[in-house]
Amino acid sequence: MPIQSDPTPQTRTELRGLLQIFAEQSKEDTISSIRNRLYYVSNSARPELYGLLKVRKPGVPLRPVVCSVNSVTSQLCTYLKGIIQPLIGGRSSHVSNRKDFCAALKSIQISKTDFMVSYDVKDLFTSILIPHTLNILQSLLDSDSSLGERTKLSPFQIVKLVSFCVREVSE
Repeated sequence: MPIQSDPTPQTRTELRGLLQIFAEQSKEDTISSIRNRLYYVSNSARPELYGLLKVRKPGVPLRPVVCSVNSVTSQLCTYLKGIIQPLIGGRSSHVSNRKDFCAALKSIQISKTDFMVSYDVKDLFTSILIPHTLNILQSLLDSDSSLGERTKLSPFQIVKLVSFCVREVSE
């Protein structure tokens, strides 16, 4: 369904309101700064959807990519990434890249009764269950003893802002 009008001004207004509330509640300077930037800067770009050809796949399907550089939420996303990033790297299931993945595979011991299964990851990002992911994020933030060193925002506020950013990219 085609978009009838540019949703950027409405998104900017909604986000400014949310940031205003959270800035007052948390006294987080970065949130105030992002809110002020949204108030004074009106030339934000709309997120753009484009496709990359998967030339090695039969039928040459497209991989959907959303670019949100210089969008209404881009500065907030960068800030939130800094808060969330420490929760990710220390997990046993985390791999940074293909080389890291291959090294992890080499360390796995497989017995004769085990099966090794390979799945083709197709449209992985678009199949992530967002509500489930937000619940996991909430749980990780609730148990993060060093969160106060990275932000004055509460776990609830962080999850609410992440939800806003994800909603704006996926709608």
